Amino acid sequence: MPWSRPICSLLIVYTMVMLAGCFSLPRLTVPADVDEARLERAIKHNPENIHAHFLLGRAALQENEPRRALHHFRKVLELDDTFEEAWHGIGIAHLDRGHYRTAARHFEKMAEKFPANHRAREGQASAALARGDISATRHHATIAATRNPQSAAAQRLLGEAAYADGEYADAVNHWKRAMELNPDLTGALRPIVADLEKFKAR
Repeated sequence: MPWSRPICSLLIVYTMVMLAGCFSLPRLTVPADVDEARLERAIKHNPENIHAHFLLGRAALQENEPRRALHHFRKVLELDDTFEEAWHGIGIAHLDRGHYRTAARHFEKMAEKFPANHRAREGQASAALARGDISATRHHATIAATRNPQSAAAQRLLGEAAYADGEYADAVNHWKRAMELNPDLTGALRPIVADLEKFKAR
C-alpha cells in the first residue's frame, strides 16, 4: 500500500476502535461455548441472578445485540451498582449503538463513581473520538494510560489523537506500543503504521 493512502488505512483503525470487541470486561468473561439456555433458565427461576445477567449481557455484546446487552447490564446494576464490569458493559453497548453522547455521559458517571477505573477514561476517549473531539480523546486517553500503563486501548486512542494532529511519529509509537500490549490489534494497526513509516521515509 503506497504511503499516499494512510487515510484509507485509518478508516480500518477507526472502525476497529468503535467495535465492542476492542474492549474487555475484566475478570468475568464469557466462555466461547456459553450455554445461554442455562442462563435464561436461571434468570427465569431467579430474576436476581447477577452472574447470569452479566454473562447474558456480555454474550449479547459479542453477538452484536447492544439493546439486549443494555437490558441485562442494567439489571445487574439494579441488583449491585458497584459492579464495575456492568457499568463498563453499558458504556460499550451505547458505543455499539452509535449513541456517543449518551456513552460519554455514562462513562463520565462511571469515572465519578470509580475514580481509579481506567476503563471509564478509555470509554470517554472512544466516545470523544467518535464525535471528532480530538482534544478530549487525548485528555481521557492520557489519564487512562497514566492509571494503567499496560492499557493497549489507551495507547491505541493516543495514537488516534496524535495522527489527527499530524504527529505521525508519536502516532506510530503509540500504535506500536498498543500492538505490543495486545497483539490482537496488529491486524488493524499494522497497515496504518506501515503507511506512516513509508510516508516519513519518502
